[in-house]
Amino acid sequence: MAIIISSTYLDKIFEKLIYGRVYHFLQCHNILFDHQFGFRKSHSTSHAILNMIQKLMSALDNGDYGCGVFIDLQKAFDTVDHKILLSKLSHYGIRGTALNLFKSYLSNRSQFVSINGVSSNKAIVKHGVPQGSVLGPLLFLIYINDLHTAIRYSVTHHFADDTNLINFNKSIVNLNNQMKKDLWYLWFWLNANKISLNACKTEYVLFKSPTKSHGHDFKLKIGGEKIRPSNHIKYLGVLIDSNLNFRPQINDIATKLKKANGILAKLRHVVPRDILVSIYYALFHSHLGYCAQIWGQRVNSDIDRIIALQNCAVRIMSFADFRVPTNPLYRDLGILKFGDLIHLNNALFVYSNHHCLLPSALTTTFAFDFTKTYPTRASVKGLIKSYAKKTTAFGTNSVKNQCIHSWRHCHELLPHTRLLDLSLPALKYTLKSAFLESY
Repeated sequence: MAIIISSTYLDKIFEKLIYGRVYHFLQCHNILFDHQFGFRKSHSTSHAILNMIQKLMSALDNGDYGCGVFIDLQKAFDTVDHKILLSKLSHYGIRGTALNLFKSYLSNRSQFVSINGVSSNKAIVKHGVPQGSVLGPLLFLIYINDLHTAIRYSVTHHFADDTNLINFNKSIVNLNNQMKKDLWYLWFWLNANKISLNACKTEYVLFKSPTKSHGHDFKLKIGGEKIRPSNHIKYLGVLIDSNLNFRPQINDIATKLKKANGILAKLRHVVPRDILVSIYYALFHSHLGYCAQIWGQRVNSDIDRIIALQNCAVRIMSFADFRVPTNPLYRDLGILKFGDLIHLNNALFVYSNHHCLLPSALTTTFAFDFTKTYPTRASVKGLIKSYAKKTTAFGTNSVKNQCIHSWRHCHELLPHTRLLDLSLPALKYTLKSAFLESY
């Protein structure tokens, strides 16, 4: 029996083979920029935000001002210059037959538009990486990989084409001057690499302690265009405000959770419970859990709103009165309470850090010490050492510091279990089961 394989599938298979070889080469030689979190294994949006927020919190605790410029690159994937890309591939060590293969891969591609069965003439594609391809995202990462080398004062962070520059200084005047210079360097790099920037959608946020003020007229420009200041910015789906209290993010989440509760209240009468729980995870938990480890560490009235909305959700699904205790409801539905969800994420983060499962940028930022044990009345072992300032506003609520409390809490919950010896899936299942049992 003959097996016919479409040429499209063969193309994808061939691209995946090439992708594996190239990505392995880049990883072995540590070529990709540490702060590039897009399209890479074991890298995520939460890692990108977490790395940036931890640096901002540490700087504000040191009494510094911080400035973040969030760049909007205009059709970045479509404006990649093939000649520049091939020269960069050669620079990084992909030469000879391998380079010729990529040259052939990018050459003689055409495109056309078809509307209601009527097609335009074909046009040769001279710029951009192939959209929807396996190799396209990796080629783009290589293309912008050297952007950070053009910046002198700021630290750059990337998630694919989502780029920002973060800088800190005790002097607001020096910070303003340094950012102006870095934006000039960035503009020069963008022009040299033929990438367009949308200045109208590029914004900056001046980060500072709520009690700290300044009288400086802070202004930034790029390419002759003024950059708009903002009190908060939406970066990778999370609203980051100038005081890092995440109140705009929590307000946004609360609005979405209220809508989800309204849908659950209507559907509970027509669908069985197991389907209702699945809908809960799709409509409610998807918002509740996204980057909650970043914005949900602080315990205050804002987080109490989120907890109240989750309590409302489990009462709706259980047809329970608003006065009924929620612990048995959470256990019956198999859903973790928000506080325990944070504890679980923190514990998994510590485990991943210890077993080198995190991006390299995070393993240096979050340096935990497992060389000592700290016996307590509960015989808790393997606790971690804090490097955050516990007496300041930001360090106390940072992920690094809160991980300590979560790890201690998990050990107290399972005092006879060697958590670090478990596999990651086993640790997640064990902790979730222990939390539910505690209800």
